[in-house]
Amino acid sequence: MGVNSPPNAKPDSIFYKLRKPTRSFDLIGSPSRNAARCCRRRPPGLKSTSIRRESFTDNPMRQGAKRMSIQIDADGIRQLFPEVDQIQDQRLRDGVVEIWLEVAAETAWERFEDIPKNLTLEKHMTLTGHIQGVIRMALAMADIAEDLHGIAVDRDLLIASCLLHDISKPLECEADPGGPPGGGSALPAKKTEFGEKIQHGVYGAHKIWEKNLPKATELVHLVITHTRASNTRSASYEASLLFYADWGDSDAGIVMGGGKPFGARWVEG
Repeated sequence: MGVNSPPNAKPDSIFYKLRKPTRSFDLIGSPSRNAARCCRRRPPGLKSTSIRRESFTDNPMRQGAKRMSIQIDADGIRQLFPEVDQIQDQRLRDGVVEIWLEVAAETAWERFEDIPKNLTLEKHMTLTGHIQGVIRMALAMADIAEDLHGIAVDRDLLIASCLLHDISKPLECEADPGGPPGGGSALPAKKTEFGEKIQHGVYGAHKIWEKNLPKATELVHLVITHTRASNTRSASYEASLLFYADWGDSDAGIVMGGGKPFGARWVEG
């Protein structure tokens, strides 16, 4: 529970119970006399349920959700994105998978494969298809940079950033059964309140730091700078690879729909 209890705490005191994380539900489930007094002072609106349940339902990502969302396990994530197993650092590899599993529990979608890449020009492209395209483009450019120019690329960092750069999109939109069809395998969607109010890339950065992933600051930099919404430029070659792979695949999605590519680039102002 994160509470420092007095060394002489009695077995029936609230401090004694808070020293045992595995017994945390005792605080509300079957409180002692001291714990009962604490419960009477709980904030208004806190129900007499488990602390774990309250933490889950108070999560702003879950407000308004109707179910436990996408039912998927670690093997399912690896099937969607086989390149995750190319990450050599086990803690980084496992952390990336864990973040996807957490987002699966936070989104209101039923399948990752149904989520559109965005709601405008590339709405017919799926998010998973886009991420797969970004990974392959980024790795192809890394191969060329290494083979022809002798530039060493941190592939763990690059692959992890490709997998996490759009991790917030399952929360930025939700299914819209009455909306216009996207024209591809992605389902019609509309923006959520989260998608309207929170800058793209921020939640991915939050997840990376929350997990304390290896090279967290560098990884956050890549996730933040992949989008011009952050108004921050790349400060590493890996970040540049992600940026151009992301926009390259985005332009591919526009061409698929018969549109004119963005031809995105930074413009000196």
